[in-house]
Amino acid sequence: EGIKLALCITMYQEAWCEFERTMKGVIQGLIDLYCQQTELKWEEFKQHGLDRYAKQRNDAATRGVSRLSAYLHYGMISPFRIAREASNLGAEKFLDELLIWRELAYCFCRFSDSVETTAAVPAWARKTLNEHRSDLRICLHSWETSARAKTNDSLWDACQRSLLRHGELHNNLRMTWGKHILQWTSGPEEALARLQDLNHRYALDGRNPASYGGILWCLGQFDRPFTPPQKIIGTVRPRPLPEHLQRLDLAKYQQLVNRPIYGQQLSIACIGAGLAGLICARTLTDHGLNVTLFDKSRSVGGRTANRRGDGGWSCDHGAQYFTVRDRRLAKYAHSWHEDGVIDLWQGRVIELRNGEVLDKERPQPRWVGTPAMNSLARHLAGGLTIQFETQVTHTQRNADGLYEIIAQDGTSHGTFDAVLYNLPAPQIKPIIPNDCSWKARLDSIEFAPCWAVMLAFESMFDVPFDGAFINEGPLRWIARDSSKPQRHGRFDTWVLHASPEWSHANYDQEPEKIIAVLCDALRQATGHDLPDLVASSAHRWRYAQPTNCLTDNCLWDSQRLLGACGDWCNGPRVEGALLSGLALSGRILGYLHQNYPPQPQSSPRQLSLL
Repeated sequence: EGIKLALCITMYQEAWCEFERTMKGVIQGLIDLYCQQTELKWEEFKQHGLDRYAKQRNDAATRGVSRLSAYLHYGMISPFRIAREASNLGAEKFLDELLIWRELAYCFCRFSDSVETTAAVPAWARKTLNEHRSDLRICLHSWETSARAKTNDSLWDACQRSLLRHGELHNNLRMTWGKHILQWTSGPEEALARLQDLNHRYALDGRNPASYGGILWCLGQFDRPFTPPQKIIGTVRPRPLPEHLQRLDLAKYQQLVNRPIYGQQLSIACIGAGLAGLICARTLTDHGLNVTLFDKSRSVGGRTANRRGDGGWSCDHGAQYFTVRDRRLAKYAHSWHEDGVIDLWQGRVIELRNGEVLDKERPQPRWVGTPAMNSLARHLAGGLTIQFETQVTHTQRNADGLYEIIAQDGTSHGTFDAVLYNLPAPQIKPIIPNDCSWKARLDSIEFAPCWAVMLAFESMFDVPFDGAFINEGPLRWIARDSSKPQRHGRFDTWVLHASPEWSHANYDQEPEKIIAVLCDALRQATGHDLPDLVASSAHRWRYAQPTNCLTDNCLWDSQRLLGACGDWCNGPRVEGALLSGLALSGRILGYLHQNYPPQPQSSPRQLSLL
């Protein structure tokens, strides 16, 4: 056994050394490539832009700057070399920016205890901003509204799209962009946090000392007071968006910002408009890609469905609530809450065991959509191109290498460069091409069915809880839907979910029988008679919950440009579905960033690998 172990260790060490040698070669190749790109960029700017820098540096629409900030940040070119060669060409204003303002920010960050709080700005700036903290704001934008460039201010949104899509923002515009965030946040602390988040999250030169210097300048750093004081900003230097518009060709700048990122406008089809598909499509759309969603239903949201009935009652009969454990999703949840898309469900949730009430300690907040669970899906779908009532039954590749989307009636719905699937795994397999690299992995995924019953009572069902887990008999979960936020109907509405085992055994039963059996189970579980029923309905979820999920966050075939996402990838929860959709969008964007646009002589639909 000792000899076997020694041999295994030796083989592992040899394999690891070989892997290290390979990776070092790959990394060194990428470094050499980016350094060559930097060299070409600097040489081009020296020849065609440096002599006009002093006149054009403040015009974001002409691109009269070097755009070397990110390359300097990652050490791909030396500032000493740039300074030496610019000095030889007599570029005084360029040297002023490089040697004075850039070095000033570096020195400040080097010797400052903190550059991430308002303590970093001068005392006079903190004082005046604090004095105007309570000034009335016209509006307060959430983080998501700002991050997605949806404030409805044309110039500010163009600035944010430049960050979001291209990872850069003209420095002169960054000053105006940053100062205006003070107008849309509750105070200087939130404004600085928002500035740093947006800049560091999206800018390629984010977290750089020069970047910190520019952000802090928006709040008064490296500056002086300007009188008379104005609302919100006090004596901090004003920089209104309308004034900047007077010296900028907005249409030309928007054209520059909205240019295709990858040299061409890729078209992507997403089949299925559940939460995973929606957040994936929206992320890709925000980054400038052309995405079309197809769904067989009349609305979005999949299992976050809401049923409405005669008399004004409604009920969430799919997903009941969701939790947020992952910090990547927490920022979204907070923003959705701020925008009124979701809210906390404060109802008492317990466990019922043999008729006894057991409190369940659940430290995680329970989020629900408002005024219905599908409100989050509707929010994510805003602005997306969606074809409803279209059941896709086939995706086939044509002679040009494009995917044709074929519906159940045989109608073709166009051709696309890539296809994404946000469906239960058993529904994906029949419609994807046979050569998809991950098709066979779908066989391992299993789903459990669930019968859901909705009840509307004339009077209150008098039990001391609003939700209960039941692990005996036919029921698994019961909840007072009318106890959730913004459920304003006059009826007491309840939803009952049957257990997977019982649902499977009674899968083909008539809805009327299902309602009768589950109502009787509700009486037995609670020990209370039911109030008079106003309405009842039943829905059978065939793929209610994945019971054997993949460990992957998503599936992506980079050779054939086929992807899939859903809660069966990342865990049987709403949070898992959202994270899976975000993961797939990241895989696609990462793949595209690793590919150059096609050469002029190549097919406009092909991508050439680095």
